[in-house]
Amino acid sequence: MSLFGRIKKEHWNEIIGVLIVIFAIWMLISLIGFGGSIGNSLKYDLLEFIGYVSYLLVIIICYWGVSLFLDRKRGILSGLFGTVCLIISGLMLMSLLSNEPYLTSGILGSGLNKLCKRTIGTPGLLLSGLVFFILGITLSAELTVRHIFYTIYTKLRRKEPISVRKKHRTITPSTSAKTQKPVSTEPVSDTTVVLSESYEDKTDDELYLRNPSTVGPYVLPKLSLLNKNIPENEQLTKSMLQETARILERSFKDFNIDAKVLRVNRGPAVTRYEVEPGPGVKVSKFVNLSDDLALVLRATRVRVVAPVPGAGVVGIEVPNEKVMQVGLREVLESQEFRNTKARLPLPLGKDISGTPIVADLATMPHLLVAGTTGSGKSVFINSVIASMLFRMTPDELRFLMIDPKRVELSLYDGIPHLIAPVVTDSTKAPAYLRWALREVDKRYKRLADIGVRNIESYNKYMDEHPEVIGKPAEEDNLIHGKMSYIMIIIDELADLMMVSSTDVEASITRLAQIARAAGVHMLVATQRPSVDVVTGIIKANLPCRLSFRLASKVDSRTILDMNGAENLLGKGDMLFMDVNTAKPIRIQGCYISEGEIERIVEFTQQNALPSDNDISDIDEEESQDDSDDDIYEQAVKLVIKHQTASTSFLQRKLNISYDRAVQLLEDMEAEGIVGPNMGKQSREILIDDED
Repeated sequence: MSLFGRIKKEHWNEIIGVLIVIFAIWMLISLIGFGGSIGNSLKYDLLEFIGYVSYLLVIIICYWGVSLFLDRKRGILSGLFGTVCLIISGLMLMSLLSNEPYLTSGILGSGLNKLCKRTIGTPGLLLSGLVFFILGITLSAELTVRHIFYTIYTKLRRKEPISVRKKHRTITPSTSAKTQKPVSTEPVSDTTVVLSESYEDKTDDELYLRNPSTVGPYVLPKLSLLNKNIPENEQLTKSMLQETARILERSFKDFNIDAKVLRVNRGPAVTRYEVEPGPGVKVSKFVNLSDDLALVLRATRVRVVAPVPGAGVVGIEVPNEKVMQVGLREVLESQEFRNTKARLPLPLGKDISGTPIVADLATMPHLLVAGTTGSGKSVFINSVIASMLFRMTPDELRFLMIDPKRVELSLYDGIPHLIAPVVTDSTKAPAYLRWALREVDKRYKRLADIGVRNIESYNKYMDEHPEVIGKPAEEDNLIHGKMSYIMIIIDELADLMMVSSTDVEASITRLAQIARAAGVHMLVATQRPSVDVVTGIIKANLPCRLSFRLASKVDSRTILDMNGAENLLGKGDMLFMDVNTAKPIRIQGCYISEGEIERIVEFTQQNALPSDNDISDIDEEESQDDSDDDIYEQAVKLVIKHQTASTSFLQRKLNISYDRAVQLLEDMEAEGIVGPNMGKQSREILIDDED
């Protein structure tokens, strides 16, 4: 391949563009009189034919060179026709500046002047010149007449601050609007640009989420324990966003798609370009363009939302060059969180328009969370727990934390909100879930005794009838009293399913079905959302789901029943799907550091009232039951019936883990049912059916 063949098209455009600009500069020098013999000849010829319009020709040639250098795609025919219109306009208007048109517009301008004055008069000549000027600008710069007049209007009138228009959300309505400082750039198109809101500090009087006098002797932590979120000064102007919008429109034109960018929403991590398809354009044409648009925009990945629910547009979501961190304190201090009526508010983060999003766990009533390592799943769980500690007392909310990984939730050991110490042993987790089921049954018996339907009505009844508190219920000697919400947090569902999938799946399913009215809610997280972990039964009973970045489209469909999570950016970028939303909402999650968590936990421990864990003795209680439970009896019957005693046999028949099968065989050996381990061979059966 020759040297010229190896040069890329972009490099050719740059080389030719530079040469054209140099030629335009030489033309200008020649018109001044310093171009040498060739330049002087060119000067006299240009001035004779088109007069002072020669300088306009220099500007047009320079503009074409710069456009080619910047790789701006222009239509050749429309550009040439626009150039001709500009030259004609210049000849007409310049010929009006002197009684001798030949001196200002040359031979061509003088001829046009005489022709137009004879046919349409001087006013017609002036109007024709203006029409050709507008037509030339429109064709050359690919602008509409509306763009031109809008630009002139904004030049004559001082620009007002950019308004931030709130979008209605089905989760929490936006009630506060902080104005963004005006951007000192001239708008170049009619695309509406909405920038994120600025952060405002709160006074010391507003550092509590609740009035301390309303929570009794317990002291809630102050928001000052959290770091202030310092907004980063990102050099991103309105004109840059509009330039990207024009690139998108030209790309759609290249793909033979009639579409126009109507609005640009810039959020903390992602900018959404809302595109309106033309008449007869199918939405499906946009779905497969994500990779092509990522190539055009030089972005890591592009997500296409086709269509945006309730907006009548297609959303093109492009990552920002720099992600702006959303601090937990920023969301907790927002009016959306302070004024929410949610009983268990979850600060999810900020959406694409920069609006804080707050959801209510009490109405979900459970949440399934998925995300790969480093996607922000653990940070989200920590932000949820921290927000509850800022708002709820131990009498109002209790936690049951199950952390098989042993590192994520162990920081919270010792806080008064815990029902039991953080569960780190996967084999003990099913026992705690069974305790939760028994607690739900006890609560329903209390509700039935009073004649109410849910925990809110029960606690309200206790407030209105304090004489009932402390009295026994009619069934099982239960004592009446205000009930706290219970939040069960499972940090890794996959580990529990490996230990005892049958027990865990049955307990989670049962809790998801009946626990809401009793005030028991679950937050279940996993980093491996395969179908053997997130089973169909679990999905059916956990309709509210939140997905961080996942490894594949298959994992995304497992959690959200649609693609999209595989295109997320990580580091808190999430998709939230509520039962009330047709499609997931993209949110940048809250961030809380480990140092902030330690400060909150230390404050909570120091200011806690003396209390005992509610189920601190569950280990001994449940471990004694495990040796004589139904699974052990089933295992003994299977071994005697089939005269086979091996771990693989029990795993296959009972759908249990390897460790559980080994424990069952060791228990049988201790009771004299089977013989000792014989390596690869099955153990000897020491009893038969008659025994």
